[in-house]
Amino acid sequence: LEPLDIYIMPQWSYDYSKMAPADPGSRWKFTRFDFYQARAPWGPWSLFHHQDYDAEGFYNPGIPAKFISEDGRKLWIFTAGNPPDAKYYRLNMIPVELRLDV
Repeated sequence: LEPLDIYIMPQWSYDYSKMAPADPGSRWKFTRFDFYQARAPWGPWSLFHHQDYDAEGFYNPGIPAKFISEDGRKLWIFTAGNPPDAKYYRLNMIPVELRLDV
């Protein structure tokens, strides 16, 4: 995010602790996004936020440069998945607004 002079790296994982043992398909229904920041692309990276999505099967988040505001504080995360309200697997777009501690 050039206007903020930081790099942001989204990562994802499934929370297997919430998996129902009797339902093997539940293993991909609880997603966690972790957001890391650094001043340079080689790091060091530090975790600044995590977001849990219960009952959402999201994965592989990305932040397309085209959908970042000029001030760098508003952006969209594009992620694939099959949330429970969707009949089909699809692309999902999640709006994000960064609040900075000054």
